[in-house]
Amino acid sequence: MLQVIKCWVLLTLCLTPFFSQASRSHFEYLLHKSYPERVLLTDSLAFPEILKMPYSSAIKFMTAIEEKALANGDNGLYCEMKLMHLHYFDFKELTNIDSTISQLIELRRWAQKNKLPEYDICASFDLANNFYRKRDYLAAFENYIRVCDTLGKLPAASFPRKKEFLVFIANRYYNFGDAPSAKALLLDADSLPPTISNSLYRTNFNNKNTLGLIYRNEARYDSALYCFRKVAQMAKSANDTNWEGIAQGNIGIIYYLQKKYNLAIPLLEQEVKTGATVQHQFNDSWVNSALILAEIYLLQNQAANAEEYISMAAKNIKNTLDTLKYKGMLYHAMAILNFKEKQYQVSYLYSDSAAYYKDSVVRRDNKLLLNNARQKAEAQKHFNALKELYANRKMLILVRNSSIIFFCGLLVIGVLLWNRMRLKHTIRQNKLALEKALAEQELKSTTEQLNIFTRHLLEKNVIIERTEEQIQYLKNRLDDTLSVSDENEILTRLYQSTILTEEQWDEFKQLFNRVHKGFLLRLKEKIPGLSPAETRFVVMCKLKLNNREMASLMGVQPDSLRTYRHRLRKKLNLSDEEALEAIIDTI
Repeated sequence: MLQVIKCWVLLTLCLTPFFSQASRSHFEYLLHKSYPERVLLTDSLAFPEILKMPYSSAIKFMTAIEEKALANGDNGLYCEMKLMHLHYFDFKELTNIDSTISQLIELRRWAQKNKLPEYDICASFDLANNFYRKRDYLAAFENYIRVCDTLGKLPAASFPRKKEFLVFIANRYYNFGDAPSAKALLLDADSLPPTISNSLYRTNFNNKNTLGLIYRNEARYDSALYCFRKVAQMAKSANDTNWEGIAQGNIGIIYYLQKKYNLAIPLLEQEVKTGATVQHQFNDSWVNSALILAEIYLLQNQAANAEEYISMAAKNIKNTLDTLKYKGMLYHAMAILNFKEKQYQVSYLYSDSAAYYKDSVVRRDNKLLLNNARQKAEAQKHFNALKELYANRKMLILVRNSSIIFFCGLLVIGVLLWNRMRLKHTIRQNKLALEKALAEQELKSTTEQLNIFTRHLLEKNVIIERTEEQIQYLKNRLDDTLSVSDENEILTRLYQSTILTEEQWDEFKQLFNRVHKGFLLRLKEKIPGLSPAETRFVVMCKLKLNNREMASLMGVQPDSLRTYRHRLRKKLNLSDEEALEAIIDTI
């Protein structure tokens, strides 16, 4: 509370020079203010002062500020004065709704063009209220939805009337029978701090009070009691007896619903007493409490007290907004009262009237619910269409921008890809050249190793030949001391001492496969069932060795080679004229 008083003092000090200058047509104190500052200057003090002026002076004053705002490039002040013009005409009851709607639509366009979201909200809010007064509820709630959506994007600090607007729209939803939407907005508003404006207390009271009504209708009595007690506390602090009485009456109705009549009666009586002595805009509330009191007293067989409150309600029922509802309650109470007084005929007539009004209320409410559902469906449909249109517009802009980015990106990617492909081609060519050089080097090295290995074996053949010569020489000198069998045995051992061992054969095969890749595998596929000796014979043929070299390497007599050739010819179905070596070369 202390903080609120400080704000008012500061505001008064700020505006004192403004009004002293305003009388001399100087408006510098209004120029180039932020929206929160401008709201404090115009809504709290400027507008009330303008209302005190004669009509012609007020119009001249506001027009002069508009012109000054445009001349100084202050678009926000220009919008504020345009709204003030319309509010002034409305307050003086000089408004033409259709003309006002047209001006507000134009003002909203202007605010959007100049990127003033605060005045986009204000224009949409006033548009919604004018459509509501015109009973064009579809257009009204379409604009209320627009206001709520835009409000959600602005913090309360930059839009001080945020709470006030949310509470007002929530009450529209509540009166229209849409309690869930009203509750969501009220809870959102309840989380916001109070604002400094003429409607500060009204906003805070309405927020908690309507939220309490929703909780009460949901039978959440503890939450409802909390809200109503909060309203009573705030009203007492503000010395607002009207709202304090309303809050006490709402608490009393909760006790009535809980059948705690002794707690309900004093609270309801307090509201009725306040409402009956002070004429205010909340007649519905205290008349409702008076009729509930009458019902309680009838239940307690206190006819005199019941009759007193029935009489009070009957005198003021014409001043209520929901006359049908309260007439139904009134005639129901009068029917019970007359029944208890044994005026059965009169009681029957009042019962009939009560039934008529209650049926009228039901029909009206059903019609309203149906109309609300239809309006809500149409509003949602229209809102979805607008949303889709907005989404399509955004999509077109996105497609355009994406296309530009895409083609520019495509050009950059094309250049990068061309350079990348050129680089990859160069790298691939270098890699192939390197692999070719390495392969040629490896083949050369392997061929040399195979030649060395073969040459080494051939050198052994030379040793064998010399050994044979020595044997022949020794044989001649020993005068035939060696038998033929002994001689053959010695020769066989010599031949066998030069054949390839398994280890040498494996080494030989590795070298051979590196020079003639896949030859042994293709040989097995072409001539299956070859023995190891036949395989070695074919390998020797592939190396173009002569019979003596092959016999030496295989450890057999040269004559044995004919046997291998014969077997291979048979397996290959070769005639005597066909060369075996030529077939081996094709493998």
